[in-house]
Amino acid sequence: MIKNFLNWKTFLVLIAMLIAAISLYYANNLTKKLAIEERKKVQAMGLAFEEILQSKEGDIYNLASSLISENTTIPV
Repeated sequence: MIKNFLNWKTFLVLIAMLIAAISLYYANNLTKKLAIEERKKVQAMGLAFEEILQSKEGDIYNLASSLISENTTIPV
């Protein structure tokens, strides 16, 4: 009975399940890291827009404007 269970097909299925589980774990961790990074970028963009909107005429806001103009990942 044990000999029938431990044939090459069962071994192959177990390896495939292990690969799938590792892939899902890695993809989940990667998406969490990307979500955290994107949240930081969006918050920085929001602060830059807020600073520009609250600034008075003639104020210098180079940091905020450079942050907005150099943005390549967040759709505006």
